[in-house]
Amino acid sequence: MAATALFYRRYGGDALGGAARGLWVAAVAATAAAILLYYAWFPALYVSELDRVASTVAERVTDESSTLGRRFEALGTSTLRFFAWPAIVAALAGVWRLRAATASGRLTLLFAGLAVSCLLFAGLGLATPINLRTHLAAAPAVAVLAAVGCAWGLRSHWTLKTAAAVTLLAGCWAGAEIWLRLVP
Repeated sequence: MAATALFYRRYGGDALGGAARGLWVAAVAATAAAILLYYAWFPALYVSELDRVASTVAERVTDESSTLGRRFEALGTSTLRFFAWPAIVAALAGVWRLRAATASGRLTLLFAGLAVSCLLFAGLGLATPINLRTHLAAAPAVAVLAAVGCAWGLRSHWTLKTAAAVTLLAGCWAGAEIWLRLVP
């Protein structure tokens, strides 16, 4: 929310100024509530987890099999496994379409804030052994952006209609495969 508030304030002009202030208030309130109602109850766990992170980071520095390149590759592999290529392709088309349609629109700036947050958390996950589940945070944005990309393709020239239809069918197939792998 804080990243989106920054984008709203910086690029949204007067039209999104009130929304930016509201997001700041909501971000501060959500952070305070999360700390007071949940995180404040586990200080011993945080100390042990920070010790584990520090020792694991020290091991990573000396371990040649745990290079940044390999961790980045593992992030790419897990992203493909989590979203599958049709969702990623359709979401990239959605990003392009939103960017081309309106660079400073509310939805575009919302996704920009979410993207910055997800990239920061992914970077932290690459640098440390903490699993931040960035994919789960990005999933709603990927779904909406994929819908934007496919809807745009289905309303376009027949070649883009065909590509969007193939992408949608491939996405259904990939989703069914993933689901069948998870169901015992």
